[in-house]
Amino acid sequence: MDDPVPPSDPAGPVGDAGLGAALATVDLVLAWYTRRILEERRASTADPRRLAELLARRTAGVRDRNRLAEADPAEVARLGRLYAERLKELEERGTAP
Repeated sequence: MDDPVPPSDPAGPVGDAGLGAALATVDLVLAWYTRRILEERRASTADPRRLAELLARRTAGVRDRNRLAEADPAEVARLGRLYAERLKELEERGTAP
């Protein structure tokens, strides 16, 4: 009997574990944007362009997160990879969007 492809393997089927991981990763990115939005709003010299950029990126993330519930396994894997890369970039940059 062949071993099944693990659910988290983007080359194979994505099960609940893959969906859960993708949702968790998107949630981490959304939390990053939310923190930066709050910081920008509280700043004494808030930059309206930066705030607009952060809000737009967070809104796009919310749309992607909502799409995950109905996404096929390939789309779940794609979004999971996309947001894992984005999270890595955001963490490396610190506070810059």
